[in-house]
Amino acid sequence: MFFYTTAVLATVGWVLPLAIILTRYGPGHLMVNMWILEYEFQMQFIGYLNLLGILVFPTFLIKRSRIGARWLDRILVPLSFVGLILAGNKTYLVFALFGGVMAHSVESPWSVKIRHLMVLGAAVLAFFVGYNQLIDVGAPKFPASRIPDPLAFLERPYHYFTGALPAMEQVVRGNMPPRPVPGFVTLQPFWKIFGGLMGLVGPVPKNLPDVAIGPYAFNVYSFAGEVCWDWGPAGVAALSLLLGWSLTALYRRAGAAGLWMNTLLYAVCGYGAVIAFFAYYYGFNMFFLVGYVLVAGSAAHWASSRPPRPTPDSPR
Repeated sequence: MFFYTTAVLATVGWVLPLAIILTRYGPGHLMVNMWILEYEFQMQFIGYLNLLGILVFPTFLIKRSRIGARWLDRILVPLSFVGLILAGNKTYLVFALFGGVMAHSVESPWSVKIRHLMVLGAAVLAFFVGYNQLIDVGAPKFPASRIPDPLAFLERPYHYFTGALPAMEQVVRGNMPPRPVPGFVTLQPFWKIFGGLMGLVGPVPKNLPDVAIGPYAFNVYSFAGEVCWDWGPAGVAALSLLLGWSLTALYRRAGAAGLWMNTLLYAVCGYGAVIAFFAYYYGFNMFFLVGYVLVAGSAAHWASSRPPRPTPDSPR
């Protein structure tokens, strides 16, 4: 039940905004101006339904491993991928793919090989290249590039994968403006709820400030850099230890217990460690997904574990 509920909600979460955009611009205009998705596809509240599409692929792999897959399941998974691609956020599809790998590694230990990760990496690179060519066309071009012209399509992905480390160096050197609020990165869910949603505090900026990395500007500093900006080196050490302990406990619980929800929680939370070289990912979206898994997953588990109601002809 959890899989189908999540897949249907995720499908509604991308079909509805796509229908609104098609009504607004028309199919022809949208086909030649795909960059519109970058700015208009994520609509307030509806976007959180599309965010649930991240859970569909990992949940499908868990379900297939335990009770098998139906023909409908193999339709709902590609539909969720369509929504994640249209979402205007490059990390959504990557999150779903790596979450699926992590869930599969728990359900089938030692089944994920280096060659599988290489294929996944190539797929992610191809997705980034295509996304930059079709959707993220409004982003500024990098000046003074040393990448040969025949490989120019790799320039932006190269900076995505490498830019966070020199940006982190600027944080460590103290070449940063003051934080708008305490815990600007690590307490982002708090500031989003009490500031953006409830209006109890003043407006808080959504993005991190740009820092210079050679001739370029970058506003992602890796897990260590962003936590260091918030709490200094001691905060990096403390949160790193907490994250390592938490993920180890989740992995052991997922591997030892029979509850599928533990595997899914490990897959969701573990992605933050996978992407730690790039950014601190434990923000509001991560907390939303974890909360959904806990609430909806617990409800689905309770409903499936209830004993059947006796019928009038059943023995008493």
